[in-house]
Amino acid sequence: FAQGLQKPRGMWVASNEDVLVVERDSSRVSVLWDGDGDGASSESERAVLAEATGLNHGIAVAFGSLYASSDTVVYRNEVGLAFDANGTLWGVENGADNLYSFAGGVVRGVMGGVLGPKLQAGAHYGYPYCFSEYLLPEEASRGPGAQFAWPSFMGDGVHSDEWCRANAVPPVLAMQAHSAPLGISFFQGPCADLASGAFDCDLLGDAFVGFHGSWNRSPPTGYKVVRVHFSGGAVTGAVSDVLWHAGESAAWDNGMRPVDVQFSRLGTRMY
Repeated sequence: FAQGLQKPRGMWVASNEDVLVVERDSSRVSVLWDGDGDGASSESERAVLAEATGLNHGIAVAFGSLYASSDTVVYRNEVGLAFDANGTLWGVENGADNLYSFAGGVVRGVMGGVLGPKLQAGAHYGYPYCFSEYLLPEEASRGPGAQFAWPSFMGDGVHSDEWCRANAVPPVLAMQAHSAPLGISFFQGPCADLASGAFDCDLLGDAFVGFHGSWNRSPPTGYKVVRVHFSGGAVTGAVSDVLWHAGESAAWDNGMRPVDVQFSRLGTRMY
């Protein structure tokens, strides 16, 4: 849809199908449009909407105002946030790099990205004291999503594995370590039954997550968009690939790394 952007990150789609995008390298929010209807936004079909120091990823529009995140003004461990059709807030979260030691051994990649759970004010979701298991060796595993204390906090006299399991709300879904989930969006229609050319109605209510992909894992993982299946507003546990590299490596030859997922207001396009 658009090329030549300066490390595009979070997106927001307006009611007129204009796309607002955070350009991280230039600390600005740009608006993109397709004035000639050719399916793409050329350099003449975009403008700078706002600039501020340190803009990094998040973007939203509400009550007539534009909101964007930076490391110093708005910080959260949930990188991507989205409301489902019921108004419930969900988030995707990145884990830590180089989380090695566990039970006297060395384990790499135990910490995955996570989905949710349904976010509520005042609840504690672990960070920075606890992390969630994706896959540990059989002798140490308590299953995906189980809570463990962060190694640097285990000697402080308060935080332990037991403390984390008693106090931290576990994720609804743990994801492959190094996937780096950055963006999430729910498909809320319109769908094919109501709009020509729209996505299938079977997708209604499901979440779509952009995996930015690994930077230090061999073999690479992520670099794709996945569909998280929901039923009755709850995660079923099924996850299927929607957009991925078909080659031997998960990484794309052209360097593409998904950072966000958004749908057009007509239900006909995924950004």
